[in-house]
Amino acid sequence: GKSTCLLRKQGQASYEAALKDLAGVLNEASDTNTGVLAEAYLRQGDCLRLLGRQKEAVLAYLHVDLLFATEATVHAESLFHLGTLWSAVGHPERASSARERLRSDYPQSPWTKKLAK
Repeated sequence: GKSTCLLRKQGQASYEAALKDLAGVLNEASDTNTGVLAEAYLRQGDCLRLLGRQKEAVLAYLHVDLLFATEATVHAESLFHLGTLWSAVGHPERASSARERLRSDYPQSPWTKKLAK
């Protein structure tokens, strides 16, 4: 909701505000509400990535990968971002692994198609 709108505005202040909103969502959401939690961690990763905080972004996207892999749409997107961020933080082998998992697990995903670009 509000966090997505803030992300669309672009700019450091908007991303910082979105991070605060997302922290609230993550604190208040029920553990059984996996869709909301997965989306919140994904958007947290987006904010951190756009702020240049790559290591923190990797951790946020890893939450989706490790805890919410059953949420296919957001899982595919997190693998896409991990496929670039792992290299940026000095782990090209993990980047390659994330891209390969995206290709094998989600061959029809728009995120897989973006790998080819």
